[in-house]
Amino acid sequence: MSPVNEKIAKALSELGISLPEPPARVVHAPKSKKTEKSSSESTTSQTEQTEQGDKPIHVSLIMPVEPTDYVEPDWAQFLFNVWDDMDDTPGVMVDGPRGTGKTQAVMVYAARRNKPLLVCNCNQEMTPDSLLGSPRIDMKGVGGDYLQMGPIALAAKLGAVLFMDEVNYLPPATQAVNNPLMDTVQNGIFLPYTGERIEWENPKIVAAFNSGYAGTREINQAFFDRFEPLVAEYLPLRQEATLIVNRTGCEYQLAERAVRTANAIRAAAKGDNGNVMPLEFDLSPRALFSFARRVVSGKQDINRAWKEAVIGRVGSGIRRSGARETVRQLSIQIGNFQV
Repeated sequence: MSPVNEKIAKALSELGISLPEPPARVVHAPKSKKTEKSSSESTTSQTEQTEQGDKPIHVSLIMPVEPTDYVEPDWAQFLFNVWDDMDDTPGVMVDGPRGTGKTQAVMVYAARRNKPLLVCNCNQEMTPDSLLGSPRIDMKGVGGDYLQMGPIALAAKLGAVLFMDEVNYLPPATQAVNNPLMDTVQNGIFLPYTGERIEWENPKIVAAFNSGYAGTREINQAFFDRFEPLVAEYLPLRQEATLIVNRTGCEYQLAERAVRTANAIRAAAKGDNGNVMPLEFDLSPRALFSFARRVVSGKQDINRAWKEAVIGRVGSGIRRSGARETVRQLSIQIGNFQV
């Protein structure tokens, strides 16, 4: 077992979780002191639901592996090349639409440093205690009262990189409670309910959000100011086209045609092409991978593949009809897709 996995196993053992051999790539935050089984499949995910009716906290612990075809985006240069030299800057805030590689960049960052990655999917009902930890009453009378550790305390316990995704779903009060914590995190995490102080060597916290989505809030400025800001953008045309070729085996000309069209749709989504109303639609590279794989399979022609893989992602219903028509017209004008 590697030193990193030994550290994880020891920390989890203290929390009442046994780590199987070989160690699982994904384990989940503890809900009680009694022993739980860890999943051995890296693709599974679970939620933790408290007895007191809180909305589930979705956390996953991953030992990430860098993809062999990973393309380092320009926007992430600070993350990979500068951040480690800034000891007084534990946090980075990444703003960008879906598909710009925010999650993958953080996974590669952790993988290159041989650190586990703890992913927390934020939601609208998380309280300050949800992030740090709070006492819970064992309603079933099995293991007595216990402390349910939040993702911040758990990341400190494991020496993990913490990734807080969709952080703009957090209520303002929950965002604000992080302000003093971010100022003192290098000195460790204090758990007020137990009096325990957890040392967190070289803490690294990445928060990510997508601006303007339904249900999200403005980021508290005092909270935002405690992070280094990064704006995630899509790869340049040639790099994204090459990535599509490497992932799917399609012809480069087809990949470039797809990316040119996608960039026009992305510009319309931001209102950059003079649209009165932005599309509220992000065209992720995942849609382009799907399009190219359909064509490469030989079971769909180019036009049908584009219609289903790309236009089909806009959504249905009257409310989406305008966006769907804009995407269709751009597909015809820019990509010459007969849709």
